[in-house]
Amino acid sequence: MANALGKDIICFFSPILTQSAKRWGPFPGGSNRVEIFEPGEVLKSSRDIAKGEQLMSAISVEKVLEKTLEVLKPK
Repeated sequence: MANALGKDIICFFSPILTQSAKRWGPFPGGSNRVEIFEPGEVLKSSRDIAKGEQLMSAISVEKVLEKTLEVLKPK
């Protein structure tokens, strides 16, 4: 909904394929700024929840903070 309204977006997606940015992420091409955080590895099954939690913890807090501050700056 934020994307449709042209709002800037910071979002996190699970490494599980059915919950991925590819499936649920914002459509590209708007004038808003979009930062998507997701682990590099994609899991094919939700049965790998424990591994997914480990992958999510690999997303750097510092990187999220850096990108969030960029998005919060006026255009």
